[in-house]
Amino acid sequence: MAEGLAKKILGTKVRIESAGIYPAFQGAAEPAVEIMRDLYEVDISSHVPRHIDDVFPQRFERIIVLDAVVHDFLEKRDMIPAEKLVLRPVIDPFGRDRETYRRSALEIQYIIENLDC
Repeated sequence: MAEGLAKKILGTKVRIESAGIYPAFQGAAEPAVEIMRDLYEVDISSHVPRHIDDVFPQRFERIIVLDAVVHDFLEKRDMIPAEKLVLRPVIDPFGRDRETYRRSALEIQYIIENLDC
């Protein structure tokens, strides 16, 4: 949801890629696809989760992290300077109801709209 929202809100002003430290799923969860389609008219149905190493985090000026565990993991890595990491925690909706996905999307929207890019 974060990548889809960021691309919609920020457009081509910044480079946007999403990744995780344990991308174990084949694609976006169905409630996420529905919320993004219904609230934002954004199609994330073809999203493929990637590992952080696959997006070469060293290339980015800032990395917005939406989970404290992921932030701590990345902060301990020698290849990513701490000053690049920005923690903005969001409720992880995975496995929860549609309303939790909606609330998470709204939190992500707020974070993106309030970044100073």
